[in-house]
Amino acid sequence: MTDKQLDKTLNIGSEIRLAEGIKKHVKIGTIALIRQVRKEMDGVVHKFSFSIGRKKWEATEDREAVDWPKVEEMYKKVFNLVLVEEITEKEYDLIDQDGIAVLDDLLDRFLLSRFLQMKSQIRKMSKRSLILLRMIVKRTG
Repeated sequence: MTDKQLDKTLNIGSEIRLAEGIKKHVKIGTIALIRQVRKEMDGVVHKFSFSIGRKKWEATEDREAVDWPKVEEMYKKVFNLVLVEEITEKEYDLIDQDGIAVLDDLLDRFLLSRFLQMKSQIRKMSKRSLILLRMIVKRTG
C-alpha cells in the first residue's frame, strides 16, 4: 500500500502550512463532515481573517451586533473539525499572514454552495436596491 492510499484510508488529505514549522493535514471532505461544517458555519458571513482580534460590535443603525471573539472561536472549532491534527493555542498564536490566507480559503470546499447561494442573494438585493434608487430619483428628480 502506498503512502497516498494509506492517507486516503485514514481520511487524510492535503497538507497545509500555517507558519514556519507548523503544518497540518486536511481531512478528506466526507458528506458527514461537510454537513457538520455547514451546520457550524450557518449564518457566518465574514471571512476568518476579518474576525481576528476584534472586540464585540454593538448594533447600530447601519449594522447588526457581532460578537467577534465568539466568531473567531467558532472558526477555530471548525478548523479543528477539518484538520487531522488540531491547532493548539500556542500554534494558533504563531500563524503568519500566509497561514491566515490558507485558513481563509480552507473551508471553501465545505461551504462553496452556501457562499454561492449568499452571493446570489446579494445580487438580488443589489438589483432591488438599484430599482428602488431609480424610483426615488424619478420621484424627486
